[in-house]
Amino acid sequence: MNAAIRKERFSADEARHWLEAADSTTRGLISQSWRAAVAARGDLAEAFYARVFTADPAAAGLFPGDMTEQKKLLTKSMSLAIDLVDNPDELLLLLRASGARHAHYGIVPGQFNVIGQALLETVEERGGAGFTPAHRNAWIAFYSAISTLMRDGMRKASKP
Repeated sequence: MNAAIRKERFSADEARHWLEAADSTTRGLISQSWRAAVAARGDLAEAFYARVFTADPAAAGLFPGDMTEQKKLLTKSMSLAIDLVDNPDELLLLLRASGARHAHYGIVPGQFNVIGQALLETVEERGGAGFTPAHRNAWIAFYSAISTLMRDGMRKASKP
């Protein structure tokens, strides 16, 4: 698959605006494809982390030990973010707080590209033929917005 997630597409203000302005069709594409990816056979988080660690082997060092809880947390956190897409104010707070936590975990902003690409490929693969170019475009914009806001939270957490 071609790399679709390369860098921040939005400023923090533009990302916030995208979340506020996302129409019901876009929100539906994101939600429907996430539900399909979660419901697909096999472990979504296992597939996701395999992609992350293949693309960035050093990232495995951020997750020492058993990944069972981390895998559950990934699925739960993404599900919550998708559920909150209809409530952008609450989602914005969640994303900035999550970004601040990720700064303390040692995640660096450049790793968001690898994470986003792995997420997109995982959702696309698990969605099968039902994952259309419209789903792909919705996910690229959604991930660009949420990762921008998380990076914003990281920056604010690292300021003295």
